[in-house]
Amino acid sequence: MVIFDPQHWSGGLGTRALNLWTAVTFAEKPAHLITMSGNARMIRAAERVGYRECARIPEARSWDGQRWDSVKLGMLRREFESARMTP
Repeated sequence: MVIFDPQHWSGGLGTRALNLWTAVTFAEKPAHLITMSGNARMIRAAERVGYRECARIPEARSWDGQRWDSVKLGMLRREFESARMTP
């Protein structure tokens, strides 16, 4: 998921989109777990939806001359169903 235009950042659009995507994925697939990774903004959106950090590899990625941690987040189906956000 990419929201390219900074004008649309920090308004909750990414959080709403991720929540809807998670709901549709669990509704259409028999997945027990959804995992993802992303940049700092995506991680914050995922945490708002209910994803939890399940792995972190320090300085595993390099971008623009800087090292970044690789962060893996996960959401169990039962966690999503019990704490479902309103899309």
